[in-house]
Amino acid sequence: KVIWTVLVTILGYASSLPVGEDALCTAEELAKYRIIFIGKWSQTAFPKQYPLYRPPAQWSSLLVSVDLFPYDAGTDSGFTFSSPNFATIPQDTVTEITCSSPSHPANSFYYPKLKILPPIAQVTMVRLKKSQLGLSAPFINLPAKSNEIIDTVS
Repeated sequence: KVIWTVLVTILGYASSLPVGEDALCTAEELAKYRIIFIGKWSQTAFPKQYPLYRPPAQWSSLLVSVDLFPYDAGTDSGFTFSSPNFATIPQDTVTEITCSSPSHPANSFYYPKLKILPPIAQVTMVRLKKSQLGLSAPFINLPAKSNEIIDTVS
C-alpha cells in the first residue's frame, strides 16, 4: 500500500508539472550528477568547541533522512489523483496539503479526526562507499586571512 501511495504521489507530481504543447522529452543523452561535500571544519578555522581530547569528528553513514508530506503544486483543479485534468489558470501557489485543507471530503488526504497527516514518504541518503581520491586540497586547513576584525585601541 505504501509503495502504491508513493508511486501515485510521484506520478501525480510529475503529471502536475507545467509543460508546453510539445511535452515529449527530446533529450538525446543521459546526464549523471554527483553531489560533493568537502568538510572544512578544522581547529584553525573554528577553534571554539573543536574537540581537543577526542578523535577527529566522524561522519555517520546515515547522512540525512527527511519525512515527506503531500503538497499541492497549484497546477491542477481537483481534489483527487483521478480528478479530470483541469489546469488552474493562473497557476496557484504551492501549498501543503493537510488533514483538513483542502476542507472537502473528496480531498485524498481529508482526515478531519487527525491532528496532522503522517508522512507520505521518506527520503534517506546513506553513504555506501568511501575511498581516497588522491587529490590535494591545500585550502582545507589554511588560517583565516583578511577575515578577522582587527581591534585597535587608540
